[in-house]
Amino acid sequence: EECVNSALVQTYDNFEISIHDDGSTDNTWNILKSKFGDNQKIILNSLPNRGIGFATNSAIRNGDGELILQLDSDDLIEPETLSLLVEALQRGYVCAYGNFRRIHPDGSHIDDGWEAPEYSRFRLMKDMIIHPPRLYRKDVWEYIGQHNEKLVNAEDFDVFLRMSEVGDMVHVRKTLYSYRILETSSTRSKSDIMTVNTHDVINSALERQGINKFELTVPNPNFPRRVSFKHVSFSEL
Repeated sequence: EECVNSALVQTYDNFEISIHDDGSTDNTWNILKSKFGDNQKIILNSLPNRGIGFATNSAIRNGDGELILQLDSDDLIEPETLSLLVEALQRGYVCAYGNFRRIHPDGSHIDDGWEAPEYSRFRLMKDMIIHPPRLYRKDVWEYIGQHNEKLVNAEDFDVFLRMSEVGDMVHVRKTLYSYRILETSSTRSKSDIMTVNTHDVINSALERQGINKFELTVPNPNFPRRVSFKHVSFSEL
């Protein structure tokens, strides 16, 4: 409820909210229908659980907007989020993204999220620097083939890697998103799968671009998703 309300009070008024309930079992669907079922700006849809990729694709397909901003159901956005990101995106980019803060389950502040100050496609090949909030063009999302529904997680990294192959992105350095840290989040509860998927989507990006002379390495095993690249010639030494 708090998440949806943060989206409803945007200073940019030409928007809709498309919500896909992915088979939740915690009364989420009843809350949504009770609180927002009559709101003309909100599209509600619910299906049995099929994973984050399917849920994201479904929410986007059910809407009519030309631009997409993803908002996870336990997070919040600031009132000026859409205004600032739409303005930035209109300068010819495929994606505009801001900064985030981390918050406890009760909403209290933990810290300011990390950032890579400037967008770099090379840096994105090594690390998911397109942090929330992210606003991107729907036509680009369709062109690259939408979200990969086979991925349990790291599907957003995969999407932005593929988007980076067709256009530039821009970083709006303002805190516009509150990311709630929960033990049940997929990033924390499925860490091993996240590592495997992260490596897979990077290797897929290398393959798509015909970069076959480098292999992925993990310099620090304590941080297995922070990768580097090594020329294959050095593997034979």
